[in-house]
Amino acid sequence: MNLRSLEHFIRVAEFGSINRAAKELGLTQPALTRSIASVERDIGQRVFTRQRKGVQLTDAGRLLYAHAGKLLRQAAELRNDLLNDAPARLVLGMPTPFRHLITIPLIAEMRRIAPNINMRVFEGLNTQTRDLLLQGLLDVAILVEGQVPAADFEEVGYIREPMILFRSVKLPKPPDPISAEEVARYSLAMPGRPNPFRLGLQRMLEERRLKFPPMIEAESLDLCQDLIKAGLVDQSVGAGYLVPRPQPDIWCSRIDGAKVTWAITVRRQRSHLTEVKRVRTALSTVLANAVKQGVWPGVELLGADSQQVQKKKKGRDR
Repeated sequence: MNLRSLEHFIRVAEFGSINRAAKELGLTQPALTRSIASVERDIGQRVFTRQRKGVQLTDAGRLLYAHAGKLLRQAAELRNDLLNDAPARLVLGMPTPFRHLITIPLIAEMRRIAPNINMRVFEGLNTQTRDLLLQGLLDVAILVEGQVPAADFEEVGYIREPMILFRSVKLPKPPDPISAEEVARYSLAMPGRPNPFRLGLQRMLEERRLKFPPMIEAESLDLCQDLIKAGLVDQSVGAGYLVPRPQPDIWCSRIDGAKVTWAITVRRQRSHLTEVKRVRTALSTVLANAVKQGVWPGVELLGADSQQVQKKKKGRDR
C-alpha cells in the first residue's frame, strides 16, 4: 500500500469529508478521491460510505484506521534508519526465500568484485520490497515484474518461472500441471492484496469465471505451509523457488498457464552510480548461475544470458 495514500486516508477519516481533507492537504477533490480509491483497491474493500454531509468509515475502514498510524510510524522509523546510516552506500531488497539460492551467493560475489562497497540488505515479501522501492529507500531489488512506474525505475525481466500449488497430502495428489478449475476447489492460505501471486491467481480464476476459494490471509510463506500441515487450509500458491522448502507432507504442482517474471529493478536516480552498476552485474551472474545449477525447477532465463545457458544445456544433453 502506498504510504502517501494511507496518509490521505487518515486525513479523510479525521475530517469526515473528502472536500475538507483535500483543502487541508492542498489537493484537488478528484486527486484525493483517486488516492482513496487506490487504498480500496489494495485492500479489496470499501473504506468509506458517502453520507449527505461527508463520509463515514466502513467496518474495514475502521480496522484500517486503527492500524494506519502505527504503520506510518514504523515506515518513518525505517526511513530514518536507512537514510541516516552513512556507511550503507548501497541498499538492496531481496525476497526472503531467495536467501540461500541468490542473496548469499550475491553477497559473496560482491565481496569478490567490489570488497570496498558497503551494503545493506533488506529481506521481505514482494509487496514489502515494492513499497520500500516506491518510498525511495532501496537502490536495487529483485521484484515481480510490472509493479513500479517506468518513469522512476529501470526494470529488466530476468527470470520466468511457473506458479506452484502447495497442497496437503491428505488430499489426492494433484496432476502436474494442475488446472485452474482444480485449484478453485479447495481453501487457500496466501498473503493479502496486493501480493502478486494472489492477484495473478485471482485474474486467472476471473478469466475462467471461477469463484475464488475460501482463504486465510497469512503474511508469511512459512505460516501458509504450517496452516496446510495443521489441516486448517488445503493449499497455498507461490513460486518455483519454494519447491525445495516444503515439508514432506505437502504436494507440489505447477499451475497450468500461470507464470511469474522476476525483474532486476533499479531506481533511475541511482542507476548511474558505480556500486549500483556492479551489484546489477553481480545479480545477473548469480541468477544465471542458479539456472545453470538446475536447482530452480521450471525456470526460464530471459535476456542475453538465456542463449548461452540453453547452449550449455544442449551440450550436456548430448
